Amino acid sequence: MATWDDHEFSDDCWQDHQTYTNENKQETARRRAANQAWVEYTPVDFGDVSFDASSAAFTNIRIYRDFRFGANLHLVMTDERLYRDNHVVDEAAIAQAQGHDPINGGDSIGARYLVQQPVLQQFEAVKTTVLGRAPSILGTTQTQWWKDTLRMSSATWKVWGNELMLARLWLDLRASAPAPYNALYVVNCDAWDGYPTHKAELLGYLKAQSITNVIAITGDLHSFQCGVVRDVPSTTTGTPVLVDFVAAGISSSSFYSYVKAGSAGTPLAALVASPAVFDGAMRANNPDFAYLDHDAQGYASATVTATQCVVIFSKVKPLNADGTAPAAPLQKRTRFTLAAGSTTPVVEDNV
Repeated sequence: MATWDDHEFSDDCWQDHQTYTNENKQETARRRAANQAWVEYTPVDFGDVSFDASSAAFTNIRIYRDFRFGANLHLVMTDERLYRDNHVVDEAAIAQAQGHDPINGGDSIGARYLVQQPVLQQFEAVKTTVLGRAPSILGTTQTQWWKDTLRMSSATWKVWGNELMLARLWLDLRASAPAPYNALYVVNCDAWDGYPTHKAELLGYLKAQSITNVIAITGDLHSFQCGVVRDVPSTTTGTPVLVDFVAAGISSSSFYSYVKAGSAGTPLAALVASPAVFDGAMRANNPDFAYLDHDAQGYASATVTATQCVVIFSKVKPLNADGTAPAAPLQKRTRFTLAAGSTTPVVEDNV
């Protein structure tokens, strides 16, 4: 059941705006061409996906949809690019504040990634006033569809086909780093953490409506993750409402490799001295994770029954130095067993 994220059009895109520079340039014709290419070359059923080539709008395609498989599985697929608002923190403003070129400053660090939490809160308050609502990933129409679909579902398992990490990924350096790095960071503001009010709205809805046995199957991060997601991102006051399973890319460079490169020459470099050090820091700052491997390629599979959901992460070895495949490509498997009615997965490593 195919979906997209950002690279069908532009890295970290929103609506019909590309984000290669801080300009956030609007490219409606290119967005529509990307829509058409996706629908023409992706195996989809036009009973589920709609596309209107005659429409001049960039929203001439609808790919959010749901699938019901017997009594046990309801798959709810969302679109987290076509209707989303711009990233909450303005890249051009961050570039100017740091004395950089406001258009070509390349300031995704501090605006989209490793964003100080007070900065995110300030920008969200301003944009909420401007929009008359909190900045959103799903948009108002799709949000209501998501709520209605989950509320009315009678399936044992409600599986959210979700493009972006839902689990909290924060990094608290307030007591350990020198100024100006001594802050609480939101690691990835292109994901759900970067739209905190909208995220709380959806997760709070699951709690308010007593919708249980919800799991998210997620990509984008180039990592393996399994974690509990709460209605509010506090391990003391938040209520678990779903479990998020993030699958690594089969061939893409890992999230760890990007973070290591981006942290080079800064006091943050010590946190990425090795994959184990980085994963340990993330676990320490985000205790709701049951499993982390941010330096991985691979794939995931899941089996659901009336009593449990079993997810298996299969980590594969990278290509050999000469570009050939390793003789034994499978590096390890990790199994997660989640009982119906529970939000606590049982983890078995190296199975």
